[in-house]
Amino acid sequence: MRTFFVLSLSIGSLSLIALSAFGSAANAIQGSVTEVYAMDFDVVSVSRIEDYLVIEYQKGKDGSGGKVAKLSVYVADLTISAGNTIDLTGTVGTSPRATLQRIVEGSIDMGIARGNIQFDTPPTPGEKTTGHFRITTVAPSGRTLNGDFQATVAQK
Repeated sequence: MRTFFVLSLSIGSLSLIALSAFGSAANAIQGSVTEVYAMDFDVVSVSRIEDYLVIEYQKGKDGSGGKVAKLSVYVADLTISAGNTIDLTGTVGTSPRATLQRIVEGSIDMGIARGNIQFDTPPTPGEKTTGHFRITTVAPSGRTLNGDFQATVAQK
């Protein structure tokens, strides 16, 4: 019984260490993409840029170290409410609903084979929003990227 308790404590501690390597509990990124690319980040930003909502996991407090993940979602035709799930794989006209990039020492377009995003609070400029996304990438093929985010939405 005592051995089990020590083992459980050790596994729990490892989970906390792994989560802290990729940001705070409110801002986290994980999945099998981390086996291909380093996904450590310092800050998460959420911006409304014209018809897009952009979520960026950035290295350096000002993003000067690059964007380990940048998810851009076309939202002009959507009303986003708390708890609604948005399919990231659809198209709007001839353009994809969403794009996923890594911009560190050059740009890599990862593509989205499957995925969705859900907001716990609507992404209103000037207010804090929280949510999460789950994505399977095109390149690297079949890899997953799961993110949790919390930030004040900037209007740009």
